Amino acid sequence: MKFLGELAMKADTNGDMAIDHEECSKVDGEFESFICHMVIEHCDLDGDGAVHGCEFLMCVEMHGEETGCIAECPCEDDDESMYC
Repeated sequence: MKFLGELAMKADTNGDMAIDHEECSKVDGEFESFICHMVIEHCDLDGDGAVHGCEFLMCVEMHGEETGCIAECPCEDDDESMYC
């Protein structure tokens, strides 16, 4: 999950807090670019061609419900992260 977060931050070159196929095509490294494109293919829930942070987290949650896989680590009670 950390890898995907770091990849998204690196790919988001226009600062709109989302990744799209154009940005993924510019990511250095064939593997990273492939993963970036796959995230959009699987997690573009609203069909706008980009994956926003909250959209990605919803995708992870849906995947967990479907597969039983827990992809997120639980947060501590006093954690002020925007993802907790």
